[in-house]
Amino acid sequence: MQRSDVLRRASLRGIVILSVVLALPAAAGEPVLVGKELLVPSFPHTVSPATGETKDWKILRLTRAGEKRYLALVEYSRWRLDRWADKDRMAREREQEGVVTAKMEVREGGLTLAILTDRGKITQQAAVRPEAQDSLSPYPGSHSLPLLMEQSERCPYAILHPFSSSLLCYDYQLAFKEKHDIPLHEIGTPRVTFDGVAHTLWIFGKRYAQRPEVRSFEDAYRMVPQGAEAYGVRFRVQDASWEPLPIDGALLLPELERLARSPGGGRVRLAPASVQITPFRDMDEAGEFGVLIEAVASERFQSPVAFAGTRHFFRSRLSAEGLGTIEQLPFWIVQEERDDVRIHEDGGTTVVHLSGFAKIQDLQVFVLAERRFGVVLDLWFKVRQSDGTYHPNRWSSLPLLAVFAGTSVARLVRLDDDTVLDAAVRPLSRGNRWVAPVKLVDRVGKYDFAFWALCGSAQHPRQSDRCLAIMTLRD
Repeated sequence: MQRSDVLRRASLRGIVILSVVLALPAAAGEPVLVGKELLVPSFPHTVSPATGETKDWKILRLTRAGEKRYLALVEYSRWRLDRWADKDRMAREREQEGVVTAKMEVREGGLTLAILTDRGKITQQAAVRPEAQDSLSPYPGSHSLPLLMEQSERCPYAILHPFSSSLLCYDYQLAFKEKHDIPLHEIGTPRVTFDGVAHTLWIFGKRYAQRPEVRSFEDAYRMVPQGAEAYGVRFRVQDASWEPLPIDGALLLPELERLARSPGGGRVRLAPASVQITPFRDMDEAGEFGVLIEAVASERFQSPVAFAGTRHFFRSRLSAEGLGTIEQLPFWIVQEERDDVRIHEDGGTTVVHLSGFAKIQDLQVFVLAERRFGVVLDLWFKVRQSDGTYHPNRWSSLPLLAVFAGTSVARLVRLDDDTVLDAAVRPLSRGNRWVAPVKLVDRVGKYDFAFWALCGSAQHPRQSDRCLAIMTLRD
């Protein structure tokens, strides 16, 4: 069964995400991704005939916790469809479009941790915490994540929860231990390091002079960006102490502007409030701490998502003294008035042209080999409707994997490309079983990625289970 036959849309808390049909050069030769293993989580999925309530569990993020174990961030929900929903219309939508837009009444929900075997069997599961209610914060690219620090008795497992600006710690049996407030207003990507004695948690994000009044996604979109006083904090896990990262924004912006060039080679002015820093997920061969820096050139940067301008990207390294040498990467995202997506590749450079209403919903950076690293970008954008407005809950999605060799783009892969993904799951689709990958969940190894998928059999083609397909990148 082809992936395109299974799903073209996904739904997240009332937000409709549309796949983008975009022609990129097909990968020649060996597949870019190759199926490695299949996890079928053993979470219960129950529906009450009396109340119409559904109790459901969904894996949001996954990290490897050993050769045959995974730590998962799981979302629990108890819900039912609006009793006034038109059942015939719902059936037509499910059949024709793969998504149901009837209002969902959520009665209970929250986040928890679970440990799974490499086959998906749950061996441990934490209780749902009352403060961990939302997996996304209103800020673009800010996610709840599971953290693994097993050599630390104080906090061997944790949930980073940006919505409540907290770190929730659990013991070895996944019993809740303690909560730590994170001294940042906008929480981005974390990084865990271990020096052989103790763990350190590095959390990148922003702290402002005054806390922004942001309580919803709409507030975040309308918020006028402001310069940050700090770009992250370091948490020494064993003694629970916080320290600011040694990054001086006043020195950083002039250096970025000295280096920054547009896709055409011209000098640009960068918006001070647009600077974002994301850490590499792992150390490079020299044991150095890499970071990716993003900054926007725009004449009117009045919103983090709605603007006309260009996102620029840079690479650097973080040390105790601060950031080291900064290099611009030949990769740009241009936001402009357009209703389509265009990607231009030429001699190791890449320019992505999107709508003027866009955000980087997820950004992951990781080392692959000497002088080679990968960047996963899940780009969400809106296209104007016939009346010139944007639909409040409808986004299009373009997930990309860019592999850099030095400072050149060596390969660009669409992570929702049917050709790439259908070839990748062939080793997993044995006998009568079919596997249809839907969306990237997380990176779970140096070259391994986990995708949400649907699994089924040829005998029952209209029945499927949710599963996780682990795929290896051939670099």
